Amino acid sequence: MKKTILIILVIITLIIAILTIVFTYAVFESEISGDVMVDKATWRILINNTDITNGTNKEFVIDKINVVGSNHTQAGKIAPGDSGNFNILIDPENTDVSIRYDVSLDFSNLENTKLKVESIEETEAGKTLIKTGENTYTGTILLSEIKQGIKNNITVTLKWEQDETTDEEDTQIGSIENNKIQIPVNVKVTQYLGEEIQGI
Repeated sequence: MKKTILIILVIITLIIAILTIVFTYAVFESEISGDVMVDKATWRILINNTDITNGTNKEFVIDKINVVGSNHTQAGKIAPGDSGNFNILIDPENTDVSIRYDVSLDFSNLENTKLKVESIEETEAGKTLIKTGENTYTGTILLSEIKQGIKNNITVTLKWEQDETTDEEDTQIGSIENNKIQIPVNVKVTQYLGEEIQGI
């Protein structure tokens, strides 16, 4: 009889131990499950009022130059001695991260002219662009600036050098009706994480 009671007590102890292990595992298992929800950062960037949200590059061709202060040239036209500019406006509206932009300009169409690049600078936020390639200029807009509504405007200024030794070439260029200067531009935008930008 004592042997039967002892077997029953061992079985009951064994059942209690198994139930305790199963219950403890079930509690432990339920405590590690759950959903983690994090909002994604918004990315909406306009380049010259064109939304590039679905990509990080914007390629376009500048074919209109704003002529600056010439009383001797028809409005919208450029001639020797004149200077003009065009703008690239970078607007990171509704963007939740700091951004870096690389503006690459293709001046190969200017090689056989007296049109020279006079300056390339950021003119709206007072920032300094870093020259990171032969014709590539890099800037950043920090998240704190984005939240203040700050945009960056890159102004490229060109000057047609007055050179009397090239009057014949200038005349040939000027005799082409509706002649336009075309400057291909590529703007690449990426998230800026505070890394140092190396100039050349």
